[in-house]
Amino acid sequence: FIEKYLGLIKYIGRIESIRKLDYKEKEPISSMAMHGKMKLLVPLAELIDIDDEIKRLTKKIISTTKEIDKSHLNISEDTGILLLQNEIPDELNLAASQKASIVGSQVWLNAAPARKLSQELIKNINLLIINRPEAQFYKDLLNSPECDHIIKIFTLGENGLDIQCPGQAKKHFTSYDVKALSTHGAGDTFIGALAAHQLRNNKLLDSLNYAQAAAAIKVSRDTNDIRVITDNDVSQFLKNLDQSKF
Repeated sequence: FIEKYLGLIKYIGRIESIRKLDYKEKEPISSMAMHGKMKLLVPLAELIDIDDEIKRLTKKIISTTKEIDKSHLNISEDTGILLLQNEIPDELNLAASQKASIVGSQVWLNAAPARKLSQELIKNINLLIINRPEAQFYKDLLNSPECDHIIKIFTLGENGLDIQCPGQAKKHFTSYDVKALSTHGAGDTFIGALAAHQLRNNKLLDSLNYAQAAAAIKVSRDTNDIRVITDNDVSQFLKNLDQSKF
């Protein structure tokens, strides 16, 4: 297909070059999209200065949230997990994490987009979720003593995930084999399902399997399919997998 329509694709998309990755070739840090079984990668190294992009995003985040008064943040006493994201300014994340710690809530951070994290915020984090591009940015920080108390989950797309608990080696979880139609929203689905399952007092490793199943269902649906993925959907998905083993 690509070879047949290469000229048209390059003309319409204003693409300088396009090629297939070798089977064992490592994927570059890229923006990714799925089209049926085909994965489309747009390498970022020569297109985007990562440091400049981080500065731009940080400036935008601050400008769009500057009217939020952190003194008005309220974390209820029955909060089990506070999920933070880097789209929120660090000072607001810090204020929320401090209040969550007071009421005994876990503090999770989805560290995207990548940016420098304050030491005060790091102290309050219980669980950190990082995808491949952010993992490169945070490499030195993640290996430093100040992060030794944090559970780290490295999401790897179709390659599954790695988890590293304090004082333990990394453990790998393979992804479920499904036909991917769209990866849009898969990350948010994974994190939401993981948190929901954990709040039912399940073991973390069981929750990871559950969250991966929810994400697998999400990517196997068309982008126009906006149905909510329910607990019954995930349970049936896992049940079907168990039955297929026999």
